[in-house]
Amino acid sequence: MTVSVRMSLTSLVIALFLCLPIKAGSPGERRMVRALHSGSYKVRMKAAIVLGKKKVKAAAGALRKIAGKQSEKPVVRAAALVSLGQIGDQKARKLCAYLIAHKHKLIAQAAQKALLELDRGLSSKPFYLVSIKKPGLGAGKSKALADTLLGALEHRVKSTSGLVLSAGEHRFLNDEEMLAHLKARDLMGLLLKPKLLSLTSRVEDGKTIVEAKVRISQYTLPGKVKEFFADGEANSWIEDTRITKTELRDLQTEVVQGAADSALMQVLEDLQERAQ
Repeated sequence: MTVSVRMSLTSLVIALFLCLPIKAGSPGERRMVRALHSGSYKVRMKAAIVLGKKKVKAAAGALRKIAGKQSEKPVVRAAALVSLGQIGDQKARKLCAYLIAHKHKLIAQAAQKALLELDRGLSSKPFYLVSIKKPGLGAGKSKALADTLLGALEHRVKSTSGLVLSAGEHRFLNDEEMLAHLKARDLMGLLLKPKLLSLTSRVEDGKTIVEAKVRISQYTLPGKVKEFFADGEANSWIEDTRITKTELRDLQTEVVQGAADSALMQVLEDLQERAQ
């Protein structure tokens, strides 16, 4: 009897929370977040739904845990996924991408719906879903340079209107499923394969000069049909012929980022021309 009473009280709190305006960080909001840990899956599901409708950002972390919890009931996981999309929790993209191919249809559909909601939450409507392959490097180049190159490209894609960075959707869907997924999100797929063609340093006229050249090959997604490639170059220098390892590393980072940005801008210009 005691359990029944507690469940009824919690359900009442949920109903009131849905009807009344609740301030961020208020006791009412905290009670709703705690309801996600209720012993009743029905209460957890209702709490997840309401937190999404109310766009309670403070619940995002708890909702991500619930959505990714394999032992949780599918209806609760699905409710959590949809709510993450309604809240606009961009950190949930990778989790949603992983779950769009889930064997339970309800979870897969909720993950796709969440990604659609997250797209709508961006500052501008995206037209391309952009996936970036791990950069290719020449012999003897460090992994840190690959991370620098990848980071520069991801940053540019995230900050460019009309683009949304893939969270790995194509890794979990076959080509036919990927086409259907892109259609549902009203997006075109784009795969970029970057490569560091060269990275050199030399001493000239009292300067230490570092130069980089990056190539980005553009492919369809899915299908991986090559459509375009662009080479970008950049250089930087220090007015000294004897520099430290840290200074050299900073120069290399700067020119790799610059060359990557130059190549990507050419890719984007090509996309814009074809869209006209």
